[in-house]
Amino acid sequence: MPETSHRKESASTFLRLCSEGNAEEAFSKYAKPEFKHHNTSFSEDAEGLKLAIKENALRHPQTQFEVKQVIEEGDTVVVFSHLQEKPDTPGYAMVHILRFEGSQVAEFWDVIQAIPESCPNKYGAF
Repeated sequence: MPETSHRKESASTFLRLCSEGNAEEAFSKYAKPEFKHHNTSFSEDAEGLKLAIKENALRHPQTQFEVKQVIEEGDTVVVFSHLQEKPDTPGYAMVHILRFEGSQVAEFWDVIQAIPESCPNKYGAF
């Protein structure tokens, strides 16, 4: 089985672990030591992002994360997901882009959109 067949599952598991606050496990299992990200709210190194993940999990212990769709193209995996920090709230529509080197995440981007309480679009975010 080609190595790329596992990337979709690895990307989804990496994000799930992060949403649960398990940044150390997520990064040790799925990220390269030279991991870099493009979230403009945190320092560019893995340590800054791991700290933010841990702090967010402490602030929002009821967070729910659901993968909606995963697309793989070459060394890149795109994960479309729904994150709710509290049950019964609209939460966020998220797109994570993960570039792999071999079987590990080397680079990471995220795009986040708050889901409004009411929406004129009958299809909603999902």
